Amino acid sequence: MKILLRKLMYLTLATAVQAWVTRSRPSSRFLSLARHAKTVNEDETPTTPQIVQRTFYRFSPGSEVDVHNSVVLEDRWMIQSNDPTHRTLLLRDGNVQEGEIGEAFFTISPTTALTTSEMVMALYLASNPALCTEDLLEVSSETGLATILGILGAGFVSQQRDEENPTSAKEEEDDILTIATKRNKLVPKSLETVTLTAAEERYLPVLMKHSQQAGIPSCSVEPLDWKVRHARSRPPKEVTTIVAVDLALTYPEAVALARTCAYRLRPSWVGRESSSSAKTIPRFVHVCPADREDVVYLQRELTNGYKMTAYTSYLKLEQIIFYPQTVSSSMDEVEDMELEVQDIRSLTFTSLIAQHHPDYVGGGSGELFFPADTGATGFREAESSW
Repeated sequence: MKILLRKLMYLTLATAVQAWVTRSRPSSRFLSLARHAKTVNEDETPTTPQIVQRTFYRFSPGSEVDVHNSVVLEDRWMIQSNDPTHRTLLLRDGNVQEGEIGEAFFTISPTTALTTSEMVMALYLASNPALCTEDLLEVSSETGLATILGILGAGFVSQQRDEENPTSAKEEEDDILTIATKRNKLVPKSLETVTLTAAEERYLPVLMKHSQQAGIPSCSVEPLDWKVRHARSRPPKEVTTIVAVDLALTYPEAVALARTCAYRLRPSWVGRESSSSAKTIPRFVHVCPADREDVVYLQRELTNGYKMTAYTSYLKLEQIIFYPQTVSSSMDEVEDMELEVQDIRSLTFTSLIAQHHPDYVGGGSGELFFPADTGATGFREAESSW
């Protein structure tokens, strides 16, 4: 009888261990993402355990964008005793099966926190790659990360859809490495210049540092207080894409921003001459939470004051929050760990898109297209810079 009881106890213990091992295994490639198991050296000095909080951001299917399931943005917060606010941002492939996590293709450790609206703009640019072409300008940014992450995400999406043969891609890659060794190969080929602006000069070093970390070529930073109008010396440089994130839109700010965009945006006929047709028509995009009722003021100023075509669309942001995990200081360990969802939140944002009247030819003059500046509509002159 005692022998039989010992056998039963042994079988029960073995079954329990096997069940624990089975439960401990990652349930899918998305959860594990392990490629090569790391050999642990018992002689290595033990590291202090840390807690990591991971949150994923992506657009829901109902969002009005050109490319769905483009990328996923991860915000990874390492809680450390000496640096409790340390964060890492990762861009991941969003075109994966449900229940899977795409591979990370870009990582950056910013010097400042990123707002949710900036994350939305980054996802928006990545989901509309046509916006990241020729010359791109961001108005009044404190980090530049919305544009930087959006550019790299758009480049990744474009490369995924690229139908060029491997030989041409190899030749192009070699050519890029020869011309600029620090250029990030994710930057879209059609993007020529990037301009990041800030209303206060103290943010300019941050913009430059982030652009250099990301390997964005031909990127310049400059002060631009769009609320203050300066004396005209020469026509402003016109660009193909202008982006802005969650700016003040009440009067007179809405008038000032509308004038800045009207003068800096290229005419729409430039896009019609492109081989890509309407997808490359110069556009201005502003993103903010959907509860911002003052968006209508900016839309009215763009439409009535500068005869631009302006419309709004909605973006559904899905925020996936995972339970905090205890890890060592190794980032590889974080990638290999199984994730458990703590909460899923849905947030709604508004995107305001504007483009010039088809007959506008540039230069920013004339009662027909810029009545706000001539007084033809009774508008007060905008206090803005361009």
